[in-house]
Amino acid sequence: VLLTRAAQARSLLRGAPKCSACFSVRFKPRRVLNMRTVVLATVCLVARGLFGSVDLDVDKTSFLWPVFQEIGLAPGATLTLNLSAKLTTCTTLLLLSSDELGPWTKDSQDVLVAWTQNPDTVINTYSNSRWRASLCANETMMDVSIDAPVSDTYALVVLNVDRETFSLQGWFSYVNPNGEHLPLQFVNWPILCWLESWGMVCLAVITLGISLWRRSAFHALLFLCMSCRASDLFLQWNKYETLSHEGQLSPTTSGEVLLGDNIYQLAEMVMLFLFSIGWGVLRTRLRENERHFIVMACIFDIVFSMIAARDQAKSQGMEAMGASDLYLMELMSIKASLGVLWCMFTVATYFATILNRGTLTANVEQSLFLHESARETADLYAKRNAFVNFQTLFFAIILMPIITQLSEVAVWFLGGQEWMASALCRIAWWCIYALLALLLVPGCAGADVSQLARAVEGDPAADAEEEPVLHGTATPGQEFENLNSVYVELRDDSRWPPDEGPNE
Repeated sequence: VLLTRAAQARSLLRGAPKCSACFSVRFKPRRVLNMRTVVLATVCLVARGLFGSVDLDVDKTSFLWPVFQEIGLAPGATLTLNLSAKLTTCTTLLLLSSDELGPWTKDSQDVLVAWTQNPDTVINTYSNSRWRASLCANETMMDVSIDAPVSDTYALVVLNVDRETFSLQGWFSYVNPNGEHLPLQFVNWPILCWLESWGMVCLAVITLGISLWRRSAFHALLFLCMSCRASDLFLQWNKYETLSHEGQLSPTTSGEVLLGDNIYQLAEMVMLFLFSIGWGVLRTRLRENERHFIVMACIFDIVFSMIAARDQAKSQGMEAMGASDLYLMELMSIKASLGVLWCMFTVATYFATILNRGTLTANVEQSLFLHESARETADLYAKRNAFVNFQTLFFAIILMPIITQLSEVAVWFLGGQEWMASALCRIAWWCIYALLALLLVPGCAGADVSQLARAVEGDPAADAEEEPVLHGTATPGQEFENLNSVYVELRDDSRWPPDEGPNE
């Protein structure tokens, strides 16, 4: 599944003419499964992007090898193939729709068992297919027109009947009617990115408007983070719009998209970390070590993001495979370093949130026990509730990748399209930022603080019943009764008062 998804991503998101994809497949059936080779092959597919090569050592491989899979094509779409194979005997290329792929996969599993038991088993290769052609040891150039009544997802596979080792190089491209270069399942992505970017701009303007009458440092930080996300979404919209009309991305555009995404993630991490340590809520100034950590992390992230954007652009603009490999391997190492930095921010944010929430809970209990002023108690309540809400939203942000996968599974189970799952996830992201603006900004919590203050000031007798009075104007008898009630509640001793005397 990882190999197939990576192949789809490389053929879609990075551009040779007309969303073409260059590939190199070396097919080696063996008896032992080398897991290291499988992992390295997956990394190479992700790292190389459009220009990818694969060298797999696979045990009992199916005689169907997919070149691409799950590409949405409409009736009248054109598929162009330019392949070069190194074969001792000719084999077959098959173009299968989603309905036609099921019987082939089932047959291949049955044949695989029979082949293992008896190598002389005759394989039936006459199942239905949308299109088929011979592939021999020479360069093959062909155009295939999709002649079907309805739109569907297609897979191009190589039928390796003789189970021989072979290599296959070349490229393929596809164009839907009306010059649409995106697969059908991604046609709606440009409009989704455009709508979410403007929705984030509106939310940022509302957040800035709230801060005009009651300023807060977190308003400015939240506005900056929303602006970065809106800019990142605009760059993504430009990317998908360019792919839709031209079928390829310029190296500059590809680097800008990567840089914008990294800058947005940096702004989001810094915002969450600052709130988790209590800046703007518990205290107004940062400690010296906290300032040093944030500044060094920002410098590290920005510098490495710029280098990654440069490598992304140069690797896409390189014609030679070997020259682009150097930049792509450097790009993968930079992404791994940034991933370590983001993990450090996530761990620090989590533990800081837990620590400050526990501290605020203890302060609230102490304030109630000592009967401090109602305003101070209400402020502690509001701050504690803010950290509770922040912890919930922080977990929601961390779990968003899992939520994305679950939404895709749910949409697939209900018979929907992939863009619906993407729309649901984008709505969830917008709601998270809206809740951050409403619940986590201290300036927006004034109504809750006033309500808590009125509740505490309105019924002082209720506080006296909930907690014992250990100081102030209480008489010795009242103090003894309160201590007596607390002791009975904790121990529930039926022999109270003790025989030794009341002073005990």
